[in-house]
Amino acid sequence: MGKSLGKKETDRTTKYFADWKVPYEPGTIRAIGYAGKKQVAVAELHSAGKASQIKLSADRNRIVANGQDLSYITVELADNSGVRNPKADNQVSFEVDGPGTIEGVGNANPVSLESFIARSVKPGMEGAW
Repeated sequence: MGKSLGKKETDRTTKYFADWKVPYEPGTIRAIGYAGKKQVAVAELHSAGKASQIKLSADRNRIVANGQDLSYITVELADNSGVRNPKADNQVSFEVDGPGTIEGVGNANPVSLESFIARSVKPGMEGAW
């Protein structure tokens, strides 16, 4: 970190696009956008270590207990620092404690042949379910 790859000017002819060929190294890569000499944007990407935790997020806080309502739960595998590991392929199993039911599981892999009614799944493409 701390090694600059330089600045590139952009305009209409470049469609305001600049790119670099950067060999992979674990760590953080930061892109800084400037308007003239003023810094106007910063974006960072962090490489992930081995998946060691599971992050769950629901699309809603409440569901109606009427047998018709549904909540989608997103599962992400992350490293010790909480960085999502898009290449993790750990098998993940699901179960419900209480009166709810699992109606289906799946991943983002368009060629996956895993059953949607199974109780476990591998994340597949880019680690998304």
